[in-house]
Amino acid sequence: MVKLTEIYQGSIEYDEKSEKNVAVYGLREIYINPKYVVCVREDNCMQNKAKNKPLIAGLHSELSYTQIVVHGSGHHTVNITVLGTKDQIATDLTLGEEHIRK
Repeated sequence: MVKLTEIYQGSIEYDEKSEKNVAVYGLREIYINPKYVVCVREDNCMQNKAKNKPLIAGLHSELSYTQIVVHGSGHHTVNITVLGTKDQIATDLTLGEEHIRK
């Protein structure tokens, strides 16, 4: 298992100043089994959101976001967005898979 930091969308709240509904984001640690990873790619959508407005107070606007597609049951997949470049995440997952095989 590989420990990563996920950024996830929580509740949608109404912002009285902008008179719009806004998403609230949070961070949490997750563990991924590298054997079930189907795809790792840049999450450009999250990257653009972060450049327009900080998603979480204190997060640097130049952070990289990577989407991991994980195989679920049957034909189901789960998309998870984590902090880090796709190359960093791919390396972490590869090292984690090598560790599992030992």
